[in-house]
Amino acid sequence: MFPRILEADDVLAWLCFNLVGNCVIVTMDMDFLQLVSEKVIVFLAGKKKIVTLNNFEEIIGVSKNIFLYYKAIIGDKSDNIRGVYGYGKVKAKKLALDYVENKDSLNTDFQKIINCNLRLMDLSWGIRKLLGRRSLTRNSLIKSRI
Repeated sequence: MFPRILEADDVLAWLCFNLVGNCVIVTMDMDFLQLVSEKVIVFLAGKKKIVTLNNFEEIIGVSKNIFLYYKAIIGDKSDNIRGVYGYGKVKAKKLALDYVENKDSLNTDFQKIINCNLRLMDLSWGIRKLLGRRSLTRNSLIKSRI
């Protein structure tokens, strides 16, 4: 759609945010779970599971509101993103809850890793950064000549 400007996952995120109506994402990539909302559901092809807001925690094991933080803590081997050393799924879930409730109380090294990983993993971050929080349209991309 926008060569050399946005990656495919950024475009898909933009479509989910901007299209009218409901969206269904069929994927094996767990990164797209962050897009689950009232209007977006994800079909995980590998698990043959449909993930919605209603069953998110039951299927994924963490609540939707901490999912991205949880992923930032455990990292993502498929995207070559290292997590916080020594944190598996159980400890990461607790740390994610702590981070959401009071991130200032965390070790600064943990904060740096988590914040860096959030920028790498958050599908909406790239779009906001790209256009300085302006509306993302085809015309705005052409005008910005990125």
